[in-house]
Amino acid sequence: RWKLSTQHARLMQETLQVAAALRSDEKAQKKLLRQYGADVFTRGVRLAAARKGEMPTRDMLALAANWTPPLFPVKGEDLLKRGFKQGPE
Repeated sequence: RWKLSTQHARLMQETLQVAAALRSDEKAQKKLLRQYGADVFTRGVRLAAARKGEMPTRDMLALAANWTPPLFPVKGEDLLKRGFKQGPE
């Protein structure tokens, strides 16, 4: 019986999820990049290319290497300064 560490099992699961969800739409690709990170996204692209062979993998790999998700401009600290109460709400 083959056993994987929790970390490796999660990596494989996420890679399979990316490969299954890949679309040629750049907006969808950026969403996957934000959700899973560049490493898992790259693995998913390579897996999808190996399975299907028709994806524009060079463009997707270049996107993973060169695109950085924008940072959200508001922090919790900013809200506290504006009088919001601390907490999950």
